[in-house]
Amino acid sequence: MNIRMLVKEYEKNGKINLNNYLKCYKKLGNINDVIVCATLARLPNGVKHSHQRRLNNQMMNSVKDKILARVNEIKLCSNFNEIINIVEESSEKGFGELAVYDTSLRIGSFFNIYPDEVYLHAGTLKGARAIGIMGKSKTISINNIPKELFSLKAYEIEDLLCIYKNKLRNLKDKIVKPNNMRSINKIIRGSNYMDNIFKHGKKI
Repeated sequence: MNIRMLVKEYEKNGKINLNNYLKCYKKLGNINDVIVCATLARLPNGVKHSHQRRLNNQMMNSVKDKILARVNEIKLCSNFNEIINIVEESSEKGFGELAVYDTSLRIGSFFNIYPDEVYLHAGTLKGARAIGIMGKSKTISINNIPKELFSLKAYEIEDLLCIYKNKLRNLKDKIVKPNNMRSINKIIRGSNYMDNIFKHGKKI
């Protein structure tokens, strides 16, 4: 098994599953319904996403109401950072980084707005470290990842890094890195992302 094989495996399974999942929010047709389902981590069939299964429902409803109150701001968002800022500012204790990211990705998919950077958190961060990305930054440019992942979009790379974090750690072959990979850790250490974006934690 090597990283190219992992990417091919992900493209046949994880990538399809992720995008089919996000399509459910696009089909809702109403941004208010999207915010409700996205924040409560529920699909149209009422099933709660496993990532948020342990979150307190009362707290989630409170966050949902706060985001709904800013629906007009969300409609004006032109990039993923703007969406995730609103969600983070509406979050409460217990609605952590994973919930913030997942909720933002679900809402963004309704507008076809996706991250243009790879968000590193929890399992995803472990996967990133397995391929040589160190530091404390919460995002990294898609241009600064191993070239084997270039066929994927940023949010798909985030998904792959989490799903395959253990397999990536056990890869025996040398991962081919971009020419500027050596500067990544310096870029990460100098990042002020936490001051400008949000605190955020597991994965979708």
